[in-house]
This record gives sequence, C-alpha cells and structure tokens, in this order.
Amino acid sequence: MLNVENTGVEGEDNPYDILEVDQVLESHSKRFRRRESDQEFSPALEQSNRRKKAKQTGGFREEMAPRGTNVIDEFVAVEELHALSPKDMSSLLQEEESLVLKLSSAKGVILTVDVEKLASCLPLHLMACVASSSNEPRLRYWLRSVRLLHTLSSLAHGYPKLAQVLLQDVKIRMQILDLVTYMLVVLANMEQEGRGGGFIAVLHAASVACSLYLLMAFISHDWLDIAHVLLDHPKVDVFMDAAFDVVKRDIVLLQVKLRSLSIKLSAKKTTFESAERVAQVTALQCEASLQVLQHLCVAPNFRDQVLGHKELCKNGGILKLVLAVLKLQLPPVFSNSKSLKATFSRSKAKALVMMLTFCESEQCSFLDEVAAEPNAMQLAEQVAHEVLLLVKGALLEDPRLIEDEEEEKKNPMGFMHITSLRLADIFSDDSNFRNLVMDQIAPDLASVLAVHPTKFQERWCGGPVARELAVGEQDASLIFDPFEAAGDAMAAAAKVGAGVCVQEEPCNPPDFQIIPLAATAHQTRAALLVKLFANFFCFNAEVCPADEKDRFMHTFLRYLREGPLNPSHPLFFLSYERTAVRICENLHTLYDYVLTLTSDTVVDDDLVLVSDFAEALHHQMCPSSVSVADAPLMSFVRDGHEQKLLQWKNEREQSERWNRLEQSRQSGNDEMAGAEVAVQASNESKKTEMDELVKVEEVPHTSGEATGHEIETTPFATMVVKSEGVDQHSIQHDGPSQGDVIALQHVSMKLENQKSEIETEIMVVHEEGESGSANFTEHEDAGRGEQESEGVNFGGMVTPASRRTSRDREPYSSEHGDESQPKKRKRNIMSDQQVNVMEAALQLEPGMQRSPKLIQQWTNHLNSIAK
Repeated sequence: MLNVENTGVEGEDNPYDILEVDQVLESHSKRFRRRESDQEFSPALEQSNRRKKAKQTGGFREEMAPRGTNVIDEFVAVEELHALSPKDMSSLLQEEESLVLKLSSAKGVILTVDVEKLASCLPLHLMACVASSSNEPRLRYWLRSVRLLHTLSSLAHGYPKLAQVLLQDVKIRMQILDLVTYMLVVLANMEQEGRGGGFIAVLHAASVACSLYLLMAFISHDWLDIAHVLLDHPKVDVFMDAAFDVVKRDIVLLQVKLRSLSIKLSAKKTTFESAERVAQVTALQCEASLQVLQHLCVAPNFRDQVLGHKELCKNGGILKLVLAVLKLQLPPVFSNSKSLKATFSRSKAKALVMMLTFCESEQCSFLDEVAAEPNAMQLAEQVAHEVLLLVKGALLEDPRLIEDEEEEKKNPMGFMHITSLRLADIFSDDSNFRNLVMDQIAPDLASVLAVHPTKFQERWCGGPVARELAVGEQDASLIFDPFEAAGDAMAAAAKVGAGVCVQEEPCNPPDFQIIPLAATAHQTRAALLVKLFANFFCFNAEVCPADEKDRFMHTFLRYLREGPLNPSHPLFFLSYERTAVRICENLHTLYDYVLTLTSDTVVDDDLVLVSDFAEALHHQMCPSSVSVADAPLMSFVRDGHEQKLLQWKNEREQSERWNRLEQSRQSGNDEMAGAEVAVQASNESKKTEMDELVKVEEVPHTSGEATGHEIETTPFATMVVKSEGVDQHSIQHDGPSQGDVIALQHVSMKLENQKSEIETEIMVVHEEGESGSANFTEHEDAGRGEQESEGVNFGGMVTPASRRTSRDREPYSSEHGDESQPKKRKRNIMSDQQVNVMEAALQLEPGMQRSPKLIQQWTNHLNSIAK
C-alpha cells in the first residue's frame, strides 16, 4: 500500500489506494518477460539499453527483451515512439490487422513494436513508474509516456481494433482515470522549493496539463460527460483536491520561473526571444489546466460536489488557487510581450469565471460557507482585494489601441475586466463583504462620475469607447494540443537545463476558439456599473445593521469631497458647484441610458434604486436657490441644471418602461398605505377586546364593600377578579387568596402576550416603511426648505414609499448563448441546521409566534448555532 506521507493528499485520513505497488510491480515484470518478436537484438545493444534504462528508472531495472521477441521493452518504446505524431505513426504501420510497426532507432537498429499490446499495458506501466519514483520523479519520462498515450488515442480513431482496446475497453478507461488521479496526487506533493527557476516549472506544468487532457482523449470530448464519469469514480474527492492543489503549485512555479528569467535577462545570460518562449510555454500549460477545471465546474453536480468538499470550500482550497492566479505579475522586462500579457489576462479571466460559478451556485452559498471560517474569510478578503484592483482598471483605464482586429484574435485577452465587475456585483450584494467593497471602490465610482460629460457618454452610454472596450476583451477558449505542448515543454526544458536559453525553431503559436461578441457586449459595463450603485444604496434591514442604513451615501460624499470636489483634484471643474452639477448630470445620463436597455440586462429593481440614489445625491450635493442667491453666476448654473433635469423628466414620460416603473412604484405605495391602515384597525380592535376582557381599578381599603365588578386594591393588595354573576357578598381578605392570584396571573399573561403581539406588528410595519424611505439624511440648512418647496419631480426620481427589502438576484444573460454563465445565487439567511431546529421547535410549540419570550429564547439559540 502506498505511503500516505509520500503520495497522499494533505487533509485525507486514508491513503490513496489506487493500486497495490507490489502487485503492480509483479505484473509489470511479467509483461516484460512476455516476448515473442521475430526481431533479433544484438547482445551489445541489449546490454547498452539495459544500462541506460536502469540508470534512468532507478528501482525499475527490468531485463531487456531476449532474442526472438515481438514486443519491445516499454521503456524503449516510450523513448523511441513519443516523438512520433499520429500521422507519422500511421505511416509506419505495415499491417493494419496486427498493428505492428517497424522503425529505425537512433543508432540505426530496426525495431518492431506491437502497438495493440503496447497500448493495453502502457497505462499500468506508467502508474508503476509514478509509484516507484519516490522523491525524485522522472518528469521527462512521465511526460513522454503521457504524450505517447495521446498519440495512441488519436491513432485509435483510424484503427477499429486499436479503438476497441483503448477507447471501448472499460478496464483501460478505469486505468486512465486512476492514472490521472494518481499522477495529480504525486505531482501535487513534489518537493519543489528552490527549483522553480530551472526546468521543473515547465515540465511540471506540462505534465499536469497533458495528464488532465487524457480525460478528453480516453473518456469523452464533452466536459459535462467527463464530469459525470468523475462523479461516479470512488476517488472523485481525491481527484478534486489534488487537481486544485497541483494547478495552484503550477501557478506559483510560473511566477518563480518568470523572476528567474527576468534575472537572466538583466544579466544578459539569454536573449529576450528565448526567455519569452520558455515563459509562454509554461504559462500556456497553466492556462490549459485552469481551463479544464473551469469546464468541469460548469457541470452543476460537479460544482456542488466541489462546494461540499471541506478542504476546497471551508478550508480555502478554491480561494488559494484563485488568489495565486490573480496575484500573477508580469515582470517589467516582459511588459512589451503581447502574447504573455494576453495569456495572463485569459488565465485571470478563467479563474474569475470559476470563482463566479461557485458564488452563484444555488445549492450552496459559497460566500456564507467561507465567512463561517476565519482563515477562509481572510483568504476571501484577499481575493476580493485583488478583484477590486481589476475593477479599478475596468472603471478607469483607457481602452487598448487595436490596430488590426484579425491580429487581435491571435492574442485574445478574455473577459478579465467584465468578470471582475460581475464578481464585484456579487461581493457588494453580500453582507459579509459589502463594507469592504464599498470602502475600496467608492473613490473609483466618484472619479467615474466626475469626468467630462462627453467622455462619460462615450465610455458608459454605448459610445465608441464602450465598443472599443468590448472588442478589446475578446473571449476565447484555448485549443490545447497535448502532443505539441509536450514537445514544446521538453524542448524548452532542455535549453533551460543546459543553462542556455537559445531556441533555434520558433514556438508554434497557440490556436483559439474565438467566442463571438454578443450584440449587447458594449452595454455590459454600464449595466454592471448600475448594479454596483444599486447594491450599495439598497438597505436590507433583515441582514444589515440599522446603523449602516445611510453608510454608502456618507461614504460616497466623503470621497467626493476628498476627491473630485477638492480643488486640488485633477477632475475638479472650476468650482465646487459646477463639479457637483457635472457629477449629478452624469448619473442622470447613465440612468436614462440604462432605462433603454432590456430587463435581462438591467432589472427594474436596480433602476428604481439608482433613481432614488440620483435624487438623494442631488439633494445632498447640488446647490440650492438660497445658497447661491448672492452669486449670480452660480444661480445661472443652478437654474440651468434644474431646467435640464425637468427636460429629462419630460423625455422619460415617453418611455414605456419608465411608465411601468412609475405604476409599479405607485402600486407599492398604495399597498404599503393599505397595510398600515389594516394593521392600525386590527390594533384598535384588539385594544377594545382587551378593555372588555379585564379592568383593573384601585379602590381605597376603607370602602368596606366589594361589588364583584371591580378589583379592589388595599395596602395589602386585596384582589378580586371582575366577572359577571359574582356574589355581592364577596369576602374581603387582608391578602389575596391563592385562586385570585392564579386568575390574575392568567389574565396578566394574556394581556402581556396580546400587547407584545401588537407591538411586534407595529414594529414590522414601521421597519417596512422605514426601509422604503429615502436612504439619505438631509442636511440642515436654511435654504433647503425653499428648494424642497420649489423642487421638481425629476422624471420619477422621488423617494418612493416602498423599496425592495430583499433583492432576488437575477441571472446574468448569457453573452455566448451557452451554459458558461451560471445563474445568480440566492442567499439563505438561515442554514439548513437552523431550519431543521426551528421546524422541530414549532411542532412542540405551535403557538410560539404569540409568545415574545419564546421567540427571544429561540432567537438566541439559533444565533448560538450560527456561531
């Protein structure tokens, strides 16, 4: 059995038992001794090859084939055949029925190979090699063996007999699954410290990528089918853990390799072309591995299985991989390399898409699971920080200069900026990350609104800059050829190992499947910008503390005063008032533009919230008539601003969508008012019932009579409960009787319960009305009253009486027409455990909702469970 300390996955309790090493080695030796070839080998050649292979394989010192065998040694076969492409190997096949090929070795010896037998034993042979390598894995031989497996798989499509052995035999397919999993486990646990600057990085990355693509070569060409097959494998959790870990290690090795190449370039120990080639080959292997994980996680069942994996979800395995990719930095010496820039951008886009897929899962709230673990939460905050750095670029960076769109397709950049904006939308709508995102992104949002109106419209309202940005982020899928990739990696590693990075032949450029841009691609950024404003301005009293109700308005105004409204800021325009008017008008322009978009692009709830935010910002920031009364020029600016807002209001009345929003807004106001009236009527009715139920009065002890319709109170608290038909000769006591006390306690408890119930209902209505009020605080200035009395209804930009208190996330419209864009997630306020506990409690206490004391007790209990 394998030693878990050497090859097991960290965090697993049981060792990975794909194979028994002794049994594999025994069967491995038996196959080597099964020789029936007619080809004769010279004793000298046999002895030379035996010494060479024994030196390379360490513990595997198998005897070479004797004279008269028809299947050569697997080590010799791998070394001699791995460089042959499927086309070359097909041309060498002499007999299609027996699948025997003849070739000349490097020393001129004619070798005969039975391809069918080689294909049937090669997967298990490679597993045995991986198991025997111990602490010094032979990456070159592994990569050559995997390369040969890919060649045989491609060759099998033209030879039915070989296809029956390789592609249709269930046993071989299971061996491939075991081989891939086992190789990932071993590669993830290699000792790599201090070796990334050598050949390890490129060979390691190529071994991982080519091993993962064995799944497509032998299982299916559809990643969804592969995901289902993996889920049925008993070691699927081991595969997931090892896959995420080993790809993260490749990313770390890539960064180390880039630093090493940068140092060599600075010391003039290599040429830029050679260093760029090595870096590009390594980066492409990493991108291919990331692409495999991205495709697998598109399958909902596979994604949910990953989210249920403790090591990957709660312990941060997913976040570690995403963080490693987002922290990739291109050294300054490679800043002019278009291919490396594009590869890094696509890799980050793939990591972001994978992160977005997990965040939007409907089966499990990934961010809630992460927030429950302090270490994972710390990693998530680091990921959010890196995402927001990309968001800053998406908001403020100028578009790249694109001279030739056809040339651009050779180095597509991927949806890095767009996907970072989507993730920012998710983070800003999550109570665990809302404040973090708000504080970091608010200055950038302030700068966005403060630019010149013409530039703002060109970038955010469907102008030419918006279209250039969309073209500059062309999405693409890497077409990975394992045979070519393995060859490029071994060639690059050979030059690095020799200490000289000189490449005689140029590297073959990668091929891509370009995903056509959607017709609405230039609208996506504006829609996501609106979502950010809506998320920050929306206040959900069920999730957020009450003191955070106006937090975004205060934060945004603070950054406006420190930024664009500060005379020293580059975006400051002539005066405070003019800059404030520009910011306000840009926000109204954005609102008018997104109002023309479809509901799939921007939902109505987001439009209502942005409308409210624009109105609130106008009242907080723009000059009033009183404040500029003594400044004619500012009064002119203010009047022009008010007239422009009135003009926009008139234009909005022609919009069918705006009229629908107004009707919905009015309907919401009417429903809220009706609810308040109904609750008030119900409260009055309950108060009347309580008054009729019991009446408590204080009567002096000297009265000497008890009427039976009153409760007499004496200095000794003599109590009599009111009831009809009570004997007029009730006996007075110096203290209350036991029956009277019990009766009074019963009535008092009933009174208290009904009183608490009324207060609870009043509080609910008050909170709903309060959450529907304007989310801003008015400044107390003398001129504000006149401005409010003279104010204009800016096209529906009035604070509504109702606002959504729980925003159901809408799925993003797929820009590619496929399932690559997952649905928006829906957060659960209560966990499954809390729901089960509460359901059981309600069965025992059906009337719990009428007992404030019980409600408070169970609330405390549920909170303790959440902790």
